[in-house]
Amino acid sequence: MKILNVKPPTVLTGGGIHIPRTFSQAELAAYAAPAEIQLKSGRYELLRYLHRDRLNELLDENPQAFALSVPLDIVAPRMTVKELQSMARVHKVPVLRNHVKADLLMGFKNHACAACMEYTTVFKAFSAPVQGSFRKEYAEKMCAAVKPLSLSELSTGVDLTPAQGSLYAKGGKVVAMLERHTPIDLATCGANAVVTNVVPWLALARRGSKTVAIFLAKLHGIVIPARPKKEYILEELKTHMCNDCPQFQVVFQPVLSPKTGKEDNQQDRPIQDDVAYVRSPPPLQHHYPPSPLSIRNKASIIAEFTSSILPSRFEEAGCAVCGQLTLLSDLTPLDPAEVNLDPLVEIGLVRLERRSVTEPVKHHAGPVLDASCSQICGSCLASLVKGKRPVNALANGLWIGTIPKELSSLTYAEQCLVARVRTNRYVIRVASGHSKLSANAIAFPCPTLKVYKHLPPKREELSEVLAFIFTGVKPPTEVDLGRTPMLVRRNVVADALEWLRLNHSDYADLLIDREALLSYPEWGVPVEMIHRPSDDGSNIIPSATSVHEVNEEEGTDSGQCLFTVHALVGGQLETMSMSARKAAALQHLRTGGSVLAIGHSETPESMYHNPQLYPQLFPWLFPYGMGGLGNTRVQGLISESKQKRLYLMYHDKRFQTDTRFVLLAFNHEQMKSGASASFVLTRRRNFATMASEVALINPAVIMNISNRLQAGERVIPQTEEEKRCFALMDQIDHVGESVHGSLASKKRMRTELWSLISNLGAPSWFITVSPVDNKHPLCIYWADKNIKFHPDLKEYNERVRLVASNPIAGARFFHFLVELLIKHLLRWADDQERPGVFGHTSAYFGTVEQQGRMTLHVHMLIWIANSLNPQQVRDKLLSEDSDFKAELLAYLESCQVGEFLTGTMDEMKDRMSAQAEGITCDDPVQTLPIGPPALPCHDVEGDG
Repeated sequence: MKILNVKPPTVLTGGGIHIPRTFSQAELAAYAAPAEIQLKSGRYELLRYLHRDRLNELLDENPQAFALSVPLDIVAPRMTVKELQSMARVHKVPVLRNHVKADLLMGFKNHACAACMEYTTVFKAFSAPVQGSFRKEYAEKMCAAVKPLSLSELSTGVDLTPAQGSLYAKGGKVVAMLERHTPIDLATCGANAVVTNVVPWLALARRGSKTVAIFLAKLHGIVIPARPKKEYILEELKTHMCNDCPQFQVVFQPVLSPKTGKEDNQQDRPIQDDVAYVRSPPPLQHHYPPSPLSIRNKASIIAEFTSSILPSRFEEAGCAVCGQLTLLSDLTPLDPAEVNLDPLVEIGLVRLERRSVTEPVKHHAGPVLDASCSQICGSCLASLVKGKRPVNALANGLWIGTIPKELSSLTYAEQCLVARVRTNRYVIRVASGHSKLSANAIAFPCPTLKVYKHLPPKREELSEVLAFIFTGVKPPTEVDLGRTPMLVRRNVVADALEWLRLNHSDYADLLIDREALLSYPEWGVPVEMIHRPSDDGSNIIPSATSVHEVNEEEGTDSGQCLFTVHALVGGQLETMSMSARKAAALQHLRTGGSVLAIGHSETPESMYHNPQLYPQLFPWLFPYGMGGLGNTRVQGLISESKQKRLYLMYHDKRFQTDTRFVLLAFNHEQMKSGASASFVLTRRRNFATMASEVALINPAVIMNISNRLQAGERVIPQTEEEKRCFALMDQIDHVGESVHGSLASKKRMRTELWSLISNLGAPSWFITVSPVDNKHPLCIYWADKNIKFHPDLKEYNERVRLVASNPIAGARFFHFLVELLIKHLLRWADDQERPGVFGHTSAYFGTVEQQGRMTLHVHMLIWIANSLNPQQVRDKLLSEDSDFKAELLAYLESCQVGEFLTGTMDEMKDRMSAQAEGITCDDPVQTLPIGPPALPCHDVEGDG
């Protein structure tokens, strides 16, 4: 029998985040036959996983080694990804290219095959390495970083007398750590200091930071991997046995009372690990109600706001390296002679355009740049100067190519005819008013995606994909149909398909169905149109507008009509026919609804790990089939979510103006988040109890409670099992908070709001901000494709068409203005502690939602510093405190008055009327705001 006696430390091999290659005696004992080998307490290093034919050769080289038949699912977690891939080939375990370590380990779970008997694992006893050297300066830093030990922790290594136990009731603070042979002068340590040679290493590591734990582990010769977790270090210290370790001594002093500075003689109380008691400076005391803002303060708020919205703060252009929209102030001209572009070379990425089938497929051999851009952003320049490729560079699989003219002018219906993958069915509604047209679509998402081998689809099949409803006083004319998104031009579709077959990587095997193509009109609507007369001749849906909203007709009276695709949601209408969907969609649109859904599948196409999905869904956005989400070149560099955000900020704004891409990308994010982000949340200290309670729950009882709650019944627990279920529901919360728009995220927002109210009291103000995007020049600039900002006013049709076609511009504009409101009007986190429009703001909470015309607005609650609660305000108003009444009225009137800085409303009307005689004035709401005039240096309204 072979007897092994080893020491417990761990050895680590490999690169990056090192993988421990050692096993404990307990892990290997089950696979060691007692008649052949006996394992003693310690750790054992995994030497090799090899074929049995080579076993004797390895044992000859390592006399202390031994072989054990350990199952693969035990050994595999200690292997690197490359080693696991090699093992998978030996054992015929399927491996995909995008498999991560977790996928590989799953393949080895409960695995058994003939090769398992031919291969074995070889181990050897592991000896402790040389201990780390002791340095006094490191020990002093360690002592300063360790939190006080409780009395119970001290008792594990220090023999305290009853008197000392009283002194150390609050715990002991380590003040010195020295080698055992070093003499200690107790006079310098304090009269009540104690010295121990039995050092509580584990307690010190728990009370210290991860750096402290690493320092203590190295003193004992424990090898620590790169970037370890503190729990791993604590486990190593816990299992460590000090045999030849250096000897140390530690000096403790009692913890003093934080109030008196004297030693605390109270009873032993445990010290919390995760609570830090920090004395905050007293908050500034502000008078309530706040004083009305002076003219000077009002002028400074307006001046700062207007300076933040100058063209230099938002003018932007594309970067040639990453293609991202970047402020002009952050761009510099790209000079290849001054910047080394070699890191941007990526062979086989940039595909050159072909014009005939006889031309071979060629790729650009130089650096990957966007030829339409001539400048470079600061972050890309900084990376290239260091000789590195920027993470967001187009060369990292983000190159998508320029949109050719064959794909640049496709209508909505034409795009449906050239897309190789179908995700949705659509009901298109075009509403005609007295003079204007507007259109929107309801999308019916398919749970699985269909892939076409022949394009265009047959005309009868298109009728199952598109439905066309026209509402108006009279049927549409040919001119009206030409303005709608349902227009199909047969020659345009043919040219687009021919170009895609020549240049798109996923269209090389496409078969163009000439017979189906000839069945479409040269110029017209490809599906049957349903006309529904409108009740009042208007295209406004009354139920989709607010009570006080002016019922102006939506849309344009010339050119292409406005077109909106509504949001996508999961479906429950699998059994509805197309006729039923048309009727339901019409009723839904008439009542102001925006979404419907239907399920359908034929040839499935997954949205997971499918880089070519989006290039086939949107070939007009990815004309060469390159740049798909999660493609091999971009894997490991950026996530799919970030890649979508990068595309939305691509300089030519092709993704911003494609409504379907925006909604489908967001919908996929919701679906993935909903599938992976739901989890059961409970306090860690209750987890074991909760797990056992869940196991005891009667499934029939919880199902009955769930059904009754979903039916709207108010359930009061009666039986013991029902009470157990409700007690568990009080402690467990099933959430999906990371899923945007989910009920769980709204519940979290309500919890945050109630927490604010509990902490600060009732809010002082409720405000609503609703920017008008189709008039503001900033939103129109972002919706357009111009680089330089021009203050020229645009005609109405052009403005609304630009804003309606670019929802990202509307969202950016809204976000930008709300941030300016918080920064300047509320003066949140102001460095000079100046009051805002409503006074000194102590907190705010806002929620964003859509309104009837599909634009954003925010509802916001504002808390004013030192404000009174409603009862206190009521008491003061009912009292004889006339000063408070006067101050409150003055404050409220100053916050809501609509006046000008240079006169009253009547004075300004007279002044503007006199100046405007014979002069056409610009609409002030369509121009950038101008700062107020300079105020004189003398006091204004008593404000110096």
